[in-house]
Amino acid sequence: AAGLQGAAEDGISNYNSVQLTLRKQLTHGISFQAAYTFSKNLSDIVDWTANSNNASNLAQQYGPTNFNRPQRLVINYSWDLPYKSTKGLTGAVLGGWNISGVTTVQNGTPLILIDERGGTAFIPSTNNDSLGYSRPQLCPGVTYGQIATPGGIQQRLNGYWNTNAFCAPPVIGSDGMATAYGDMGPGVLPGPGQFNFDTALLKNTRIGEKMNVQFRAEFYNLFNHPQFSNPGAAGNANNVLADVTANNKITDTSVGPRIIQLGL
Repeated sequence: AAGLQGAAEDGISNYNSVQLTLRKQLTHGISFQAAYTFSKNLSDIVDWTANSNNASNLAQQYGPTNFNRPQRLVINYSWDLPYKSTKGLTGAVLGGWNISGVTTVQNGTPLILIDERGGTAFIPSTNNDSLGYSRPQLCPGVTYGQIATPGGIQQRLNGYWNTNAFCAPPVIGSDGMATAYGDMGPGVLPGPGQFNFDTALLKNTRIGEKMNVQFRAEFYNLFNHPQFSNPGAAGNANNVLADVTANNKITDTSVGPRIIQLGL
């Protein structure tokens, strides 16, 4: 049995940000907008649940939320190409072209690392969301800066964090079986970021007085740049929780490969 449980309105959240927007429309059919956000979102709630570690110490549960991206830049643009002719076939072929798109650059979301070996002295199953879960125990002398493995994302696909940074949770009692919670804070390891280009090439052709034909070629992830998801999660689709003993690999991408879509 899970024991006696109760509900309490103890969750807190704190969000601060700096948001800048630059918008400009130039001559010759050029316009663009850039929106930049630098933010920090802190809470003692993780995604859908509280008690991400010791339920009697809410301060130790307070940290970066799993959905916040500390820095995010989005640029959108449009350019009517200046190839025009007064009339005839040349005007129909060279006129009416437009290039537009959206570029997104953003940090990854903070990972909430857990250790399913921890907290057994207090909860019967750390994989049950309603009962909470234990975060890892850092080995003596290990700092947060030593958790991530070195190198770029592609060099870290099969080992996103240093498994030697974590030790087994402390044992409570004389039976050698019941364990305490780990001491690591939430959200201290960021997941992979994104750098993505979506672009469209348009051609408008006037036919008579009232008709316009538009051809579109749309390119999603224009440069076919691999952009990776968080390491595998412990039983949840949002990749919020990652078990340090089992899910240290990145097996999926957050943005698909290049997709080309044509329309008329």
